[in-house]
Amino acid sequence: MNDPNSWAALIGSVGWVGWPLVAGIALFILRGPITDLISRISQITYKDITVDFERLREIGREAQLESLDRVEIDDRTVDSIEHYPRAAVIEAWIRLEWEAREILRGADGRPPPRTPRQMIQRLHTEGLLHGNLFELLTELREIRNSAAHQLDVNIDPELAQEYVQLAELATTAIQENAERRSQESQ
Repeated sequence: MNDPNSWAALIGSVGWVGWPLVAGIALFILRGPITDLISRISQITYKDITVDFERLREIGREAQLESLDRVEIDDRTVDSIEHYPRAAVIEAWIRLEWEAREILRGADGRPPPRTPRQMIQRLHTEGLLHGNLFELLTELREIRNSAAHQLDVNIDPELAQEYVQLAELATTAIQENAERRSQESQ
């Protein structure tokens, strides 16, 4: 069976099942390198929206948020990141949005905005998004939208962890800005 012709004859004798069988064997043999390649994806595209995770990291640095390493993640979230990275992204956004809406609810008595885009715009108008925080929240929203609505998006655990950390840092920054604004108005 070391003769290449005997392999070809074997595959040829199987007929129409031959190519899927070979493809399946090749995928099985190459599963490690393929998984490694998928984990290196730093950009996802959905319709006309492209989310660049490398750009997201850069925006986080430019927003002068604390180091991602300082963000503590609870065990439940770590488990979610490892086993369900897409769900971890969505859950992180839900926490960020909930906190932002609570802050806006108490800001001026108006009801909170209906959409995340309106929420980000109002946070910006209220002066709660300093530096690149507006751009960071916009990018986080787009990633969340891709995770929630794009069926074939693949978010690996490393990217999910960075997303969770950036969302937590953004939430903290918004809370601190709201507290600072509240103290200044007293």
